Amino acid sequence: MKTFRVLSLAVLFLAVPSLLFAQRPVDGELRVNLNTVDAQLFPHLATNRSGEFVVTWVGAHSLDDGFSLYAVRFNANGTPGTGEIVVSNQAFNQPGNSAVALMDDGSFVVVFADAAGGTLTARWYTPGGSPEGEDAVVTHNASPDFAVSTDGDGGFVAVWEGSKASVFARVFSPAHAAGPETLVDAGGKDPAVAVGPQGAFVVAWKNGSVVARRFTSAGAVSGRRFTVAPGAGNVAGPLHVAKDGTGNFLILWGGGPTVHGQRYASNATRIGSILSLSTAGVAGGYDMAMGGKGNFVLVWEAPDAGAVGTNVLVRRYNPDGSPLGPQLRANIHAKGFQGFPHVGIGADGGFVVVWQSQPDTAVRDTDIFARQFELN
Repeated sequence: MKTFRVLSLAVLFLAVPSLLFAQRPVDGELRVNLNTVDAQLFPHLATNRSGEFVVTWVGAHSLDDGFSLYAVRFNANGTPGTGEIVVSNQAFNQPGNSAVALMDDGSFVVVFADAAGGTLTARWYTPGGSPEGEDAVVTHNASPDFAVSTDGDGGFVAVWEGSKASVFARVFSPAHAAGPETLVDAGGKDPAVAVGPQGAFVVAWKNGSVVARRFTSAGAVSGRRFTVAPGAGNVAGPLHVAKDGTGNFLILWGGGPTVHGQRYASNATRIGSILSLSTAGVAGGYDMAMGGKGNFVLVWEAPDAGAVGTNVLVRRYNPDGSPLGPQLRANIHAKGFQGFPHVGIGADGGFVVVWQSQPDTAVRDTDIFARQFELN
């Protein structure tokens, strides 16, 4: 009887893996912002291995028609670990307003643009939300297109597009010391970065094609640049790159009804053919996060079928791009415009989705919402 039960479970595992590994919401929507009068826009997200997460966003203040950049860290159970932090009172009302990296100890760093838009500043915070140490200038030569990544040890890597088409990278140590400003490509744009084991990282960007290059933890080049997708450098939509626990990585590009991807071993050898991930019509942006074993989560904004507005949809995948469970709607409130989604994943495969929500199709202010998901 015992043997039969084990065999039956094995057959079930092979027949319906989506039932065993599907995702489910932990609870309902979590409103991130405190101000519900003025528009709250453009969330960004970082998670760590334990499932904690930090959300940054731009909030308007009606008294002076200005914008501030805010941040809140949440515990793994979804309760706030800090109050609402004002990172900068000179934020821009634009998507590229911030990037954030969360460390394994709960401390975090926010990178943001100054009032003139050309200088990127890094500001560190303790797990409780107090400023930690001195601010650091990442660069004085940046466009609004920048990103950061960490392996959780306290250091991070920043990449950005220069004021003219060019891609740069810079490594910051756990002690907040800045490495040299490294030119990645003199004609590149739209960079993305992923840090993996021992701090080695990969940068992907566009320059006619989608291209990428590996770097050591110190920021030195590691091998030649390689072409990911010939001729796809002018395809609309962002680039995303993520590493798993062994250093293997996935690069995604494109937009529209299909997002494409290519898997690589840690030495930049291609794994399999190009992935084609159906997103049922991307209306806006999309984001991706990868777990330690190579499974990944894709989140995107899509038109609301039969209604005016959009929803945020999410789905988990095996490393080879086959679905791990059904496509789900992240937002509970299904009217209006739900968009600008981001996703982060923890070590156990649970993940968090954040987005901005305009509650109906009328011109009304928006809020920032988050929702946690766990494995079945």
